[in-house]
Amino acid sequence: MANRQIYGLTARTLALTDVIPTQDAAGSAEAGKNTITDIKTLLRTPIYKVYAAIVTNSALSFTVVVRQNDFTGVTFAFTELSTGILAVTATGGTPFTAAKTAMLGGSMVNASGVPQHFVGAYSSTTEFQIGIWKYDGTQASTPNFNTTLFEIRVYD
Repeated sequence: MANRQIYGLTARTLALTDVIPTQDAAGSAEAGKNTITDIKTLLRTPIYKVYAAIVTNSALSFTVVVRQNDFTGVTFAFTELSTGILAVTATGGTPFTAAKTAMLGGSMVNASGVPQHFVGAYSSTTEFQIGIWKYDGTQASTPNFNTTLFEIRVYD
C-alpha cells in the first residue's frame, strides 16, 4: 500500500492488516490509523435492531408465514385493536423505544384485489401499531391479506 493514493487502491491491492491514516476534522494532521479490518467492522455494525416478518391475515387470524429477521430477542403477536388498526405486541421484553422505532411503510393488495397502504407508529415499549388505509385516504377495515412484509426497526 505504500506510495499509493487512496483512489488507486482495490481489494486486490489491500491486505486486512494494511493501515489507512485518518485525518483530523480540519484535514491538517493525522488523527490515527485504521486497518482494513477496522473499517470492515465499522461498515458492518448495524445501527438498528430489526424485526421483519411476512404475515398473512384471514378473518382476523394472523399467521406469521416467514420470520425474515428477528434481532430483538422477543416474541411478537399480531392482533386487531380496532377497524384497520393492528397491534404488534412484544412478550418477554421491551424492544420499542420512543422516537427510535420506525416501520418501513408499504402497500398491499387485499384479498379482493383492492390496493391499500399501511403506516406504523410507536405506541409503547411493548406495542407498535399499524394503520391500514385505502388509497383515497380513508381508514380501511382490517383486510384479509396474503404474504405481506412488515419490517420494524429500532435504532440505537
